[in-house]
Amino acid sequence: PVTPRNIFFKALTNRNALISFANPQDIKVAFENCNKVILDNGAFSMWTKKKKTNWNKYYDWVKEYSNRDFYFIPDVIDGSEIENDALLKDNPFSDGVPIWHIAESFERLERLASNYDFIAFGSSGKYSELGTEKWHNRMNEAMRVVCNKDGEPQVKIHMLRCLNPKIFTKYPFF
Repeated sequence: PVTPRNIFFKALTNRNALISFANPQDIKVAFENCNKVILDNGAFSMWTKKKKTNWNKYYDWVKEYSNRDFYFIPDVIDGSEIENDALLKDNPFSDGVPIWHIAESFERLERLASNYDFIAFGSSGKYSELGTEKWHNRMNEAMRVVCNKDGEPQVKIHMLRCLNPKIFTKYPFF
């Protein structure tokens, strides 16, 4: 939640907001004041607290806010590709954005890029610390997978947990 409330209005009026299922307090004010509202599954917040998310309740919440711009399909932080692919199959809606964890295989990234117009990248595992040399090397490899020979991404890409302009300006994130 953004507090005090006047900070929310200053920072996000006519801008975009990402509202987490783990902390949805600002959702109504976001829909009233923001250009775009993105619904986040809250997996990272719950993972840091060692709690599980009820995905059925999450999808009820997503359905309630059908005026959303998009939402993130549930994912398992540090989970297996099999676990994350199973969550893709459980997605009841058509406008969800899957999450590729940068420690996952490039084969999975290619598959997601072939089946979705929009992908979110998440940093976890040995690449959990954004901006390190190891992280940038992995991101550069990922960009070779999703970009054409001119460096233009063939899908929209959202980078999760990346508010640092020294990092996000180096990549063609949407």
